[in-house]
Amino acid sequence: MTFRPFWLDQALRSEHAAPCPPLAGDSRADVCIVGGGYTGLWTAIMLKEQDPALDVVLVEADLCGAGASGRNGGCALSWSAKFFTLERLFGLTEAIRLVKASEDSIRAIGAFCQRYAVDADYRLDGTLYTATNQAQVGGTDAVIAALERHGINSFVKRPLADVQRLAGSRRHLEGWFSPAAATVQPGKLVRGLRRVALQLGYACTKARRCGDWSTAARRKWSPPTGGSSPTAWCWR
Repeated sequence: MTFRPFWLDQALRSEHAAPCPPLAGDSRADVCIVGGGYTGLWTAIMLKEQDPALDVVLVEADLCGAGASGRNGGCALSWSAKFFTLERLFGLTEAIRLVKASEDSIRAIGAFCQRYAVDADYRLDGTLYTATNQAQVGGTDAVIAALERHGINSFVKRPLADVQRLAGSRRHLEGWFSPAAATVQPGKLVRGLRRVALQLGYACTKARRCGDWSTAARRKWSPPTGGSSPTAWCWR
């Protein structure tokens, strides 16, 4: 019996979706996506939204959401607290853009769920960054000051009584609250993405795991028009 994490198991129990057929023979499409997690499914959806006539095929070795997308903590957080790291890696302009984009993406998840009636238990409740010992007090001051300096700060320092009430413990010594954070049921979200993608007309097929090089019969995929487009490999 295949083990399914709690979140995915709960989502599967509440749906009545037919499995996608296994890959058989050659498959031709404009775009081939390998992997039916958040990235693959959202890519398929966005492609079909931008061009409904596009022929999109998604290849998944197991069930859509069987990997990390269906077994994570369900916390949708921004990259604001990582601003200094982003600046060091990508430069100031890109760091600012990434912080803004990460906060926008959190709200976009909720908008997507509302638009397509995806019941993913989405809650935009915000997040609280706290200190629980004296060594941590003031630890976020520098990054929040930098965010404020560049006009991208969403954090507000809360009174200690509010911090302890919200956190449910008197061990918290200070706290900063940001409304740009949400929670979701990850299994329901990824299965909802699958449903929406199928409704928009992408083709999903099941293939053998890509790591099985020794026995897999590799089939070369190419776009209908041929040419020099990148090649994707599918296994069945």
